[in-house]
Amino acid sequence: MTPRKQISVRSRNNTVNLNESTTESFFSSLSSQAPPNEKTNNRTIAAQDLKLRKLDSQIKLDEAIESFLLTFPEKPMHASIESFMSSKIVSGNVIFWHEIASIQKLYSPKLDVAVSHNDTIVGFAFSHRGLLKIPIAAQHFSYNEDIDSKIVNPKSSLILFPLHDSHDNIIGVVEIQKKFTDPTITENDEKIANEFMKKFKVFSHFLMHTPAPTKSIVELMNLFEIGQFLIMFQKKMNVIFNCRVAEIWRTDKKTSISTRYINHAETIKIGDEGIIGHVSKKMQMFNCSSNKMLSSYFEPTDGEEDAALLAYPIYDRQLDSIFTIVLRGMPKKMFTTQDENILAQTAPFILTSFKNSIKFSEAIAKNEQIKTLSDLTTVLPEFGQRMKAEDIVNKSMSILETITAADRGTFYITDHKAETITSIYAKNVKDPITQRFNKGISGGVVRSADVHNTADAYEDVRFDSTTDLITGYKTKSLLTVPIVDATGMVVSIVQLLNKQDWNPFNQLDIDSSRLCGTICSCLINNAVINGRLSRLTRRTTTFFSMIPDLLNPAPDFRKTLQNLLPSIREIVKVEKIVIFVADHASNLLVPRLWDGPIDKPDAITLSSGIAASCAESNKSFFVNDITKDGRVDHTVDNNYQNICIAPLLALQDPNKHFSSSLQMKSPRGSPRVNSDSKSNDGLSRCIGVIELLDKTKGGFEDNDLMFVQCISTIFSLFFDNYKLQSVIQQGKSLWKLDQLISPAYRKKTILPPKLELPPEILNNIETLQFFSYDLMVNDGDYKFIFYIFNKFKLLETFKIDNLTLFNAIYAAKHSYKDNYYHNWMHAIDMAQLLMFEIEKGNLTTVFHPTEILALFISVIFSYSYDDGTSNSFQINSETPLGTLIGNLPLTVSHCSSAIRILSKPKCNIFSNLDSYDVKQIWKTIITLMMEIITDDVSDMIKECQKIMKTSTIDLNNRGTRQTLMIMLIKCADMAPFCRPFGINLKWQPLIMNSMFYLGDKETENGLGFSNRHNSRDHHIKALAMIEMMDKSAYPAFEALVGLRKELGILFDMTKENFQKWKDRRK
Repeated sequence: MTPRKQISVRSRNNTVNLNESTTESFFSSLSSQAPPNEKTNNRTIAAQDLKLRKLDSQIKLDEAIESFLLTFPEKPMHASIESFMSSKIVSGNVIFWHEIASIQKLYSPKLDVAVSHNDTIVGFAFSHRGLLKIPIAAQHFSYNEDIDSKIVNPKSSLILFPLHDSHDNIIGVVEIQKKFTDPTITENDEKIANEFMKKFKVFSHFLMHTPAPTKSIVELMNLFEIGQFLIMFQKKMNVIFNCRVAEIWRTDKKTSISTRYINHAETIKIGDEGIIGHVSKKMQMFNCSSNKMLSSYFEPTDGEEDAALLAYPIYDRQLDSIFTIVLRGMPKKMFTTQDENILAQTAPFILTSFKNSIKFSEAIAKNEQIKTLSDLTTVLPEFGQRMKAEDIVNKSMSILETITAADRGTFYITDHKAETITSIYAKNVKDPITQRFNKGISGGVVRSADVHNTADAYEDVRFDSTTDLITGYKTKSLLTVPIVDATGMVVSIVQLLNKQDWNPFNQLDIDSSRLCGTICSCLINNAVINGRLSRLTRRTTTFFSMIPDLLNPAPDFRKTLQNLLPSIREIVKVEKIVIFVADHASNLLVPRLWDGPIDKPDAITLSSGIAASCAESNKSFFVNDITKDGRVDHTVDNNYQNICIAPLLALQDPNKHFSSSLQMKSPRGSPRVNSDSKSNDGLSRCIGVIELLDKTKGGFEDNDLMFVQCISTIFSLFFDNYKLQSVIQQGKSLWKLDQLISPAYRKKTILPPKLELPPEILNNIETLQFFSYDLMVNDGDYKFIFYIFNKFKLLETFKIDNLTLFNAIYAAKHSYKDNYYHNWMHAIDMAQLLMFEIEKGNLTTVFHPTEILALFISVIFSYSYDDGTSNSFQINSETPLGTLIGNLPLTVSHCSSAIRILSKPKCNIFSNLDSYDVKQIWKTIITLMMEIITDDVSDMIKECQKIMKTSTIDLNNRGTRQTLMIMLIKCADMAPFCRPFGINLKWQPLIMNSMFYLGDKETENGLGFSNRHNSRDHHIKALAMIEMMDKSAYPAFEALVGLRKELGILFDMTKENFQKWKDRRK
């Protein structure tokens, strides 16, 4: 007889057994019941049949669900539920969403997506807490197009229901998307969902039990040295939690000092603990989906990666320390409630093993370090003993293998030019092993200079198994230690394979490898250096014997240097030698001196090729095969076979000169910004390169390179000295001039290439969305003024060459003081708004070019030599300037500065105008500048109103034109008030600090505050801005629009900002 199928499901107090016999007996009892009488009608029979079918269906459903629940632990929860529901309900897709209560999110491992409780259809289903049917997803009020459209089809029908545990807590939500071809949600679908919810809740106590990873815990509980433990800890945590990195933190409560353990111990500064500092104070399980969203996030400690974080702190009373196990997640992954439970179970065991490892490491270190040091010193040669480098390495590595219990060892030396490592010792390997820097663990260690210790090499994606395949050897544990010289460069690699106790290598093995490798490298290097020095001495003696000729005064130092080139060619045995000088403004290296069978060389680019690489890196090198070097650009490097090259470097770095030349305060209390900063420090310091081309015999060697470096130092000295003499004669502006304007462009009136504005700046340059401080880098201020002069054709019209305009701008810029508000960047801001006014107001056809030129000169010098005070302060405090000039002393000072600078021959942009035009321009400039900082605008507004009362505004009238020009420049002075509110906010702290500065000066001189907001104690930001706008900006822009309606946008923006400041005041 065929055995009956039986299902046994255990609950807390009883066992329910369902089998086929039970089902048959039940149906037999129903069928055996005799009807009340023989004339039962057909309707009664049909009802009984329907009842029987429903009962049969219910029993089969119960059997299917109970069978599933028995096999539930075989797969992850989400995969089990999704698979079961897909088999029972006709669906297009099934998604299970884990409830992670600690972070108030629902997470789908299948989609790798998390949603909030208060967002999306899934979030609504969580709050609904019951079965939810949605005929069309996109029409449901909780549908979030940005999120839900990526999860389900907007036109599909959905069934969603929560799963509860035995305490009625929601542990997840099931989301079923019906097929688009069969969207109907049937009664059977609802029945299956409801039954599943009920059964899951009944048996959740057993289903939700999270088994501890016993096997991993047992392996971690072995006795390890601390380095070995940390390797095993990383490996096991990755297996259990699929985390990116695992950490153990110890925070000493007495000292508040934290130590982090990843691959080694790292002390964290107090205050730099980041998120874990916050966790250790809360002393509870901590789970977050995005570390960067936390206020305690600290990038140097918490890392650049935006990822989930799970941490569990435990207090150790005996050590009075808080130990925290920290798991940092993979990108876009989250830790679930199940992960929290597992971590809580395993943490005590992990920390016990961790503390045992520390104690064990301390115990063995005391004894073994002394023995190791004694063994390694036996490789050192004794007095009078000569040892070959090969013998030293063989003996040292043999001892190291014994000390560390390694089965094999390898010693590599590095070749940074060829970017390869080559073994000079490899036990039981016949031929040397060679690897490139970008291949294998050894090659990677050369680049990172970090120790690499792995318990299983084949689990590391960087491991190169080529040598194993050739030799038949199987690498398991692997230790790779870089040996670094005094310059910080990796010169050799020590690698140990397969520790004989099958554990990972420990810290003592690392220290022994580093000591052994350092001894070998030093002894090898000494032998190599002795050989090189003897050859280099012979060469340099010959060259330096010619140096006295350079010290003699000569009218043409280039000719003196030229006479040295044949001797250099003979010493190094090369065909050709070329010295290039850098022209940074044209981005070229220009040939200055050359010798050999060569015509005048072409200038070469600073953007690509061998010479460009040398100039950018400021490093000397040689290339013996240009066909195999990645730095070669064959459009440039095409007339030689090999090359040895060195940079000529300025002894005075131009950037250091610029950094002390002009500094200005930045908004919002930011650090001071150097307005003359250069982005490429290395390239700006390079003044040229020296090339030795085509070695007559063989290739270039290190001796050749060292000799060329000596030559480049001498030549750099003389070229740099020549440049300094030029600076003394022509002024400091020559440093900046050489970077921006090539000699070929200095006497031209067309825009030099280096002074073109970049596209990202051009986007805002002609709009109100302009912030002048954005131009403080990469010489944006120079480029902007050249842009204005080019846009309005002022260079061409007045025959102003680039050199003269540059000198004028440079002098104007350096005449400004380090004020908070009335500084050089305020002048740039004024110039931009003036450009906007002229362009938007269609005034290029109204004003004569001389008037446009006068307007821009006025704003460029508007606050030249301004000391941050005011005219009234100068008079009332009886400063020398106020006493000398009397009325408007600062304004007169600004005018005097403009006259003094532009009268210098090298800055005189009016030199090609006739005397009448020059007089008219100066009259206009002085008239405009005298009006810029008058405290009261009411007189000019009255003048505007008088003009507006006439039937037409006649701009051919000289007085009307002058009034319009004054209003344009006055409004330009108030540019921040008519810009978008975000820009206006950036200017506010500068305006405020300028008021405080004036207030402090007034207090020092016993004067009352000229404005109540000059007082630090009584300043109210919003109210100060409102009063300034109400008194000056609002009426000024309103009057300007009255004269030129096309500029209405300026008044509209001012009015909008005025209202926003009022709203802030409320």
